[in-house]
Amino acid sequence: MRIIHKKVSVLSSYSMERIAPLDQLLFFDIETTGFSPASSSLYLIGMLSFENGCWNLTQLFAESLSDEQMLLETFFQILAQKKLLIHFNGDMFDIPYITKCAAQYGILAPFSSIESFDIYKKIKPLKSLLGLSSLKQTSIEQFLCLTRKDPFDGGQLIPVYQEYLRTRDERGYYALLLHNEEDVLQMPKLLSILSYYDVLKKQSTLVKDRISVQNHILTVVMEQTIAIPRPIHYEFDCFSFKKSTADQQFLTSFPSSYAALDLKDSEFSLSIPIFHLDLKHFYEDYKNYFYLPEEDTAIHKKVAVFVDKDHRINAKKCNCYTRRLDDYLPNPSPTQFPVFLPAYRSKLFFTPYQEEPSFLEPYIHQFLERQIGI
Repeated sequence: MRIIHKKVSVLSSYSMERIAPLDQLLFFDIETTGFSPASSSLYLIGMLSFENGCWNLTQLFAESLSDEQMLLETFFQILAQKKLLIHFNGDMFDIPYITKCAAQYGILAPFSSIESFDIYKKIKPLKSLLGLSSLKQTSIEQFLCLTRKDPFDGGQLIPVYQEYLRTRDERGYYALLLHNEEDVLQMPKLLSILSYYDVLKKQSTLVKDRISVQNHILTVVMEQTIAIPRPIHYEFDCFSFKKSTADQQFLTSFPSSYAALDLKDSEFSLSIPIFHLDLKHFYEDYKNYFYLPEEDTAIHKKVAVFVDKDHRINAKKCNCYTRRLDDYLPNPSPTQFPVFLPAYRSKLFFTPYQEEPSFLEPYIHQFLERQIGI
């Protein structure tokens, strides 16, 4: 087994201290000759760590297939010194592969004792927002305008490693190391894409004097202190889920149910349609209510004692409601905001619009979290 150590320069616009102290982090990536350890081999593990004020790249390279166990044991020794393991799609491939590979040697992989941070999983909810063609690491690198010297993907290097085992060709050896090195060194740079995630997860503040309503469109501006890699314009349906025929017909009476998000360096704006509607607020404890057919409303039985018995009936789930004509916004969180519906069992949730910042700021954050899925 060869062990390669070298100090490297790590450039990332993302403050990694947001994740954990630098000396607790370990970035890693593996290279294998296949997808299953039962029929393939682990031949290279690359790691990036911060030690004594410097970034260090460590690569464990199997000069023969018999080095596999030594690679695993050395990797686990290094892993034991860290608290957070950062990788790209490692929860799906790298970690299960190593776990199964270690089990073949009777070794228990210590992943349960360290926290896993999968960059792929963090970026996945942002795919539509960022217009990514795929979630491959190279696609995200292209979005961030990152470049590589390495022309290969992992699959193309399998025959290169097999050829190295036969010939010990140093050109193949350095090609293998370069690919793994760039996979690992690109990871800190990939973290900058998480800036979008941070901004939309409450790392922004409502600008109180930049709230406007025009043509039934609410537009708000939010300030942010976190830099983003590039501006984004994103339009999306406020009711993007599968809708019933009745709900679809209900929405056809409105010009649009689409919202628009514009992300820039120091701020973002969000435009959401306002719906002027006569909607219903349903009460779950319908057995405690009477329904008044002539007024098309339900009232609590404690109040209904003053209503003539001929003008009231026991409420049912479908008619235990009060009506309200008002301006409404799409409701992103039925547990946090009052719910109003067009009809019983409708999936179109609305909440009354309020212009106060104390309502709008939490509403905007909940709306974005729900719509973008972060």
